[in-house]
Amino acid sequence: MNEIYCSLRKVDPLSTFESLQTTSSRDFPAVWYDSAPEDHFWMTWRLRVILEHLRRLSLEGRAEVKAFDIGSWTIDGCDLNENAISLSRGHNGGSFLYNIFELRKDLQHKYDVVFLLDVIEHIQNPVEFLSTARFYMKRGGYMVINVPAIPVLYSKYDVAVGHIRRYTKHSLSSELSAAELTVETVTYWGLSLVILAALRKAALAFIKPQAVIRRGFVPPSIIADKILRLVMSAELAMARDVPYGASLLAIVREATS
Repeated sequence: MNEIYCSLRKVDPLSTFESLQTTSSRDFPAVWYDSAPEDHFWMTWRLRVILEHLRRLSLEGRAEVKAFDIGSWTIDGCDLNENAISLSRGHNGGSFLYNIFELRKDLQHKYDVVFLLDVIEHIQNPVEFLSTARFYMKRGGYMVINVPAIPVLYSKYDVAVGHIRRYTKHSLSSELSAAELTVETVTYWGLSLVILAALRKAALAFIKPQAVIRRGFVPPSIIADKILRLVMSAELAMARDVPYGASLLAIVREATS
């Protein structure tokens, strides 16, 4: 994911790994981190979609852009899981163990872009979480949110990775509005993945729980991985936006009164 580090240059990085939280780390299946390297076809697909939409905001023309990735591994990133932090390497920002509800004053309104990439579907009260994440946005800054889409696709895989819900455009937009965020764009992506997710739901019904994450996320062979990458490239080349998809991306700003 080096492309985004170059596109969104981070200045004034925090220390490489700083433990800032006062609460205990949240549990998350360790097998997920083994199954989701940064060059996984889905991670690549998500990144390319995000970059396309950030380009439309003309952020790349700015001399300095500070970004904060909550619950993931890029720019300045924080997480409540030590496995995620230990794998956060090779970028030009800091990584730190931190609970965003602590509201550290030196982080208030610090970032041009706050990322919540596949985070809020794990949260019991996503509106409260989104409202708290606003604390870290600069005035006029952006928040980028990615979530799994289409509730009917909810499966044993979602249970295994800790998803509480999958979203529709309406349900995501409602939560964003309740958190006093104004939607700039909300769009589906991964149209080709809808069929695969449906097939995964059916297939995983017969898989033992301990194998669900790996079988549900890792391509079964090198050939399958190459085919999925070709499908990704074809879909991205044919359409800038798709009418439906297995994931939803939203870019929002703080609501103005």
